[in-house]
Amino acid sequence: MRIKKDIIRTISTLKNSVKKHRKYSDFARLKWRINKTQEELLVIANELLSKNKDSNTGKFIIKTGGKVTLFAELATKGI
Repeated sequence: MRIKKDIIRTISTLKNSVKKHRKYSDFARLKWRINKTQEELLVIANELLSKNKDSNTGKFIIKTGGKVTLFAELATKGI
Protein backbone atom coordinates (compact mmCIF):
# COMPACT_ATOMS: atom_id res chain seq x y z
CA MET A 1 0.00 0.00 0.00
CA ARG A 2 2.96 2.35 0.50
CA ILE A 3 3.63 2.38 -3.25
CA LYS A 4 0.04 3.41 -3.93
CA LYS A 5 0.29 6.23 -1.37
CA ASP A 6 3.60 7.41 -2.86
CA ILE A 7 2.11 7.54 -6.36
CA ILE A 8 -0.99 9.38 -5.16
CA ARG A 9 1.14 11.87 -3.21
CA THR A 10 3.43 12.49 -6.18
CA ILE A 11 0.60 13.10 -8.63
CA SER A 12 -1.39 15.19 -6.15
CA THR A 13 1.63 17.42 -5.61
CA LEU A 14 1.91 17.92 -9.36
CA LYS A 15 -1.79 18.67 -9.66
CA ASN A 16 -1.59 21.27 -6.90
CA SER A 17 1.52 22.79 -8.48
CA VAL A 18 -0.31 23.17 -11.79
CA LYS A 19 -3.08 25.09 -10.04
CA LYS A 20 -0.68 27.34 -8.18
CA HIS A 21 1.95 28.03 -10.85
CA ARG A 22 -0.50 28.41 -13.70
CA LYS A 23 -2.31 31.09 -11.72
CA TYR A 24 0.94 33.08 -11.37
CA SER A 25 2.39 32.05 -14.77
CA ASP A 26 5.42 30.57 -13.04
CA PHE A 27 6.08 28.04 -15.78
CA ALA A 28 9.77 27.59 -14.95
CA ARG A 29 8.83 26.32 -11.51
CA LEU A 30 6.10 24.14 -12.99
CA LYS A 31 8.57 22.58 -15.43
CA TRP A 32 10.83 21.84 -12.46
CA ARG A 33 7.90 20.12 -10.70
CA ILE A 34 7.13 18.08 -13.84
CA ASN A 35 10.74 16.84 -13.95
CA LYS A 36 10.71 16.13 -10.22
CA THR A 37 7.47 14.15 -10.58
CA GLN A 38 8.92 12.06 -13.41
CA GLU A 39 12.02 11.39 -11.30
CA GLU A 40 9.91 10.34 -8.31
CA LEU A 41 7.82 7.99 -10.46
CA LEU A 42 11.01 6.48 -11.88
CA VAL A 43 12.33 5.89 -8.36
CA ILE A 44 9.08 4.12 -7.44
CA ALA A 45 9.24 1.98 -10.60
CA ASN A 46 12.88 1.07 -10.04
CA GLU A 47 12.12 0.12 -6.44
CA LEU A 48 9.38 -2.22 -7.63
CA LEU A 49 11.59 -3.70 -10.34
CA SER A 50 14.48 -4.21 -7.92
CA LYS A 51 12.22 -6.35 -5.77
CA ASN A 52 10.69 -8.17 -8.73
CA LYS A 53 12.21 -7.74 -12.20
CA ASP A 54 8.90 -8.86 -13.73
CA SER A 55 6.79 -6.30 -11.84
CA ASN A 56 4.00 -5.25 -14.16
CA THR A 57 3.38 -2.18 -12.03
CA GLY A 58 7.00 -1.07 -12.32
CA LYS A 59 7.00 -1.63 -16.07
CA PHE A 60 3.70 0.24 -16.40
CA ILE A 61 5.03 3.27 -14.48
CA ILE A 62 8.13 3.42 -16.68
CA LYS A 63 6.05 3.09 -19.85
CA THR A 64 3.42 5.68 -18.91
CA GLY A 65 5.37 8.11 -16.70
CA GLY A 66 5.48 10.76 -19.42
CA LYS A 67 1.76 10.51 -20.02
CA VAL A 68 1.02 11.06 -16.35
CA THR A 69 2.58 14.53 -16.53
CA LEU A 70 1.04 15.48 -19.87
CA PHE A 71 -1.67 17.65 -18.31
CA ALA A 72 1.00 19.70 -16.54
CA GLU A 73 3.11 20.01 -19.69
CA LEU A 74 0.09 21.34 -21.55
CA ALA A 75 -0.49 23.86 -18.76
CA THR A 76 3.02 25.27 -19.35
CA LYS A 77 1.88 26.03 -22.90
CA GLY A 78 -1.28 27.74 -21.75
CA ILE A 79 -3.57 24.90 -22.81
